[in-house]
Amino acid sequence: DFPVEFFDTAFNATTSEISVSSSNVKNWSCNIDINNYSSSKALSGTLTIDKIGNRAVNKKYKLGYIPQSSVGTVSVQFPNIDRYGKYPIDYTVTSTDGKSYSYTSNLNFALAQKQKGEVKIDGVLDKDEWNRDTALICDKESDIYRLNKDWNWYGPEDKSAETMLKWDEDNLYIAAEVTDDVYFQNETAANSWRCDNIQFAVYIDDGRHIAMGQAGSNFEEISLTLTDGKPEIYRTKSREGKTKLGYVTDNAELAVNQNGTKTTYEFKISWRELLGEEYAAKPGNEVGFSILFNENDGDGRMGWIEFASGIGRSKDANLFAFLKLTDN
Repeated sequence: DFPVEFFDTAFNATTSEISVSSSNVKNWSCNIDINNYSSSKALSGTLTIDKIGNRAVNKKYKLGYIPQSSVGTVSVQFPNIDRYGKYPIDYTVTSTDGKSYSYTSNLNFALAQKQKGEVKIDGVLDKDEWNRDTALICDKESDIYRLNKDWNWYGPEDKSAETMLKWDEDNLYIAAEVTDDVYFQNETAANSWRCDNIQFAVYIDDGRHIAMGQAGSNFEEISLTLTDGKPEIYRTKSREGKTKLGYVTDNAELAVNQNGTKTTYEFKISWRELLGEEYAAKPGNEVGFSILFNENDGDGRMGWIEFASGIGRSKDANLFAFLKLTDN
C-alpha cells in the first residue's frame, strides 16, 4: 500500500510505519512524517486526524519544532480498532502561519500473530489456538458481490465469515468460520469456486523485475473446499510459474467441519510451498492478502462475500489488504 502524497513548496506529509500494540491487538499507531521544505524557517503547528474510514475522530497532535530543510515525525494513536480492515485515514496539517493542507492515506489494520507451539489441524477453532479479536470479518452488505442480481442477501445468517491468520517460521495458518443458510458443493478441483468454498490469495513484493502492467496479477491463489466429505486444496494461480498449479498435497493440511449452517476451515501451508524456497517469514513482514467465500445454494453461483478484493472480479493485488506478521 502506497501513501498518498501532496507536495507543497513549504511542506508535505506522508504516512510511514504502522504498528500494533504488543499488549492489545485493538490498539494501533502510525508515524506521519512532515517534511519541511523551507530553507529559511522552522515549521510548527498541528496535525489533526479527521476521520478513520467513516468514523469522525478530530484528534489533534502538535508538530513540535521542525527545523528548516528537515523531517519531523508525529506518532498518532488509533485505539479501539474493533474491526480490522483497510481504511482511508483523512488528516490535516496546519502550520502556525496559517497554511493548511489535507491528506489521505490508506492504512491496513490487519495482522497474523506469531504461533507459539503446535496448531492441531482438526477443523475445531479452539479459543486457546485462535484469537477472535484479530478476525477479518465479512458480514455487511458492502462485503457482498452479486453475480446474480436475484441474490437477496438477508444478513449474516445468509452468508458471513470470520477469518483468522497465524504464522511461524515454517508455516502460514488460516482459520475460517463460515455461516451459510445452505451449504452446497458438487464440484471438484479447478471448478470448486462455482459452489460454496474459499478462495484466498497471497502477494509479496519480492523486488524482482516484472513486465509492465503485470505486477498486480503476480500472486498465489488457492481454493479450499469440502466436496463429497473430503477436504481439497487446489492452487489456481501461481507467481510466474514459481509454484505448481493443481492439487496441493505436500507441505499443506486442511480440515473442514460442516454442521448445519456452520462450516469451519482450519488450514496450514508451508511458506516454501506457498511462496517458494526463497521466502523467509519474520516479524514485521507485510503480506498482501485477500479472501472470498463463494455462494451457491444449489441454483448456480450467486456471487461471494469478501475481505479486501482482487480475486473475484479481477486478478489485482493492488486491491489486497496487507497483513503485518507480528511477534505477539
